[in-house]
Amino acid sequence: MLGAAGAVGRACVAALHAQGAEVRAVGRDPQRVAAACPDAAIHPGLDLERLVAGDLPEAALRELLTGADVVVCCAGPSHRYSAAVARRVLAAGVPLVDPGGEHASDELDPLARAAGTWAVLGAGVQPGLSGLAVATAAAELGRTPEEIRGWCGGLQPLTTAGVDEYLHAATRGDRAGIRLLHHRRARMRPEHSPAPPSPFPASATAHTHLDPECEALAARAGAAHVHWLNVTEGVVTEAALRRCLSGETSAAQAIAAAETDLFGREPYFHILIEALAGEDRGWARVSCRDSYAATGAVAAACALAELPPGARLLSATDRWDALRSALLPEVSLSSGNGPNFAPTVAVEEGEL
Repeated sequence: MLGAAGAVGRACVAALHAQGAEVRAVGRDPQRVAAACPDAAIHPGLDLERLVAGDLPEAALRELLTGADVVVCCAGPSHRYSAAVARRVLAAGVPLVDPGGEHASDELDPLARAAGTWAVLGAGVQPGLSGLAVATAAAELGRTPEEIRGWCGGLQPLTTAGVDEYLHAATRGDRAGIRLLHHRRARMRPEHSPAPPSPFPASATAHTHLDPECEALAARAGAAHVHWLNVTEGVVTEAALRRCLSGETSAAQAIAAAETDLFGREPYFHILIEALAGEDRGWARVSCRDSYAATGAVAAACALAELPPGARLLSATDRWDALRSALLPEVSLSSGNGPNFAPTVAVEEGEL
């Protein structure tokens, strides 16, 4: 487990332990890793910056991979580490799971096949469950959808890696305010974005932003129209992230802003997808309390799977039903057809 001391890594280690797996926890600071993962075997320390730079000795890599059935990389930010880690791990013939790395799947697939091993990339909540939800909603519809609509987000804390990923995504192409109409990109005025439906509270705000995973899966399903909306509920956090984009605010200040928005509130995260054709509607829903813990649980479930050679995205696999039970109690997955989304049921504290 690489990145074991982070929010996602800690959750993944815990989920693997719950399934009886033996875990070797790896990070730059072994003392910090030991404090985060008290039940895991602790690696003496690995500097991923050296691996990215290409100067990690082969002996160090062999020592890392010896005896490993699968490597799970939860090190963040993903855009910095995932592809470099995957190349070295897959070339050594060891399976890999990573909540990120989705942009490198085409590059890594022939490498994995040549080595006779496999990888699951985008093995998290978004990307990952968000794409599976799009495919599931289209399947529940039972025919070619005319439109795919999705709302994704909630009220969550921030991490340093999370802020870095946000800033990286925000500078990759012009997707803010964009949706697809008749397979073509069209700009939507902010005031025309539909409000998030229940179970999002009335205080939540939706922002049109064309998600690349949703765009690809909606195209595969045959939908001519795609409207993806990121949902936020934290005015202090939103303002801080905007200042981060312009360089006026640090990641630490954005993290503090998220703590301010969460004060006295219960965190939540939802993905709501609907596939529409005339009067017919298929839907899928993902709900959890902690999106970091949920991502760790998804990565753990993928690490315990048996897959054929090749690198694939989680969203390209047919694993919704398998994950439905595997992710409880961290994550609730539901789907169906007809009006509304699944009702929110009362659960014991700590489940959602």
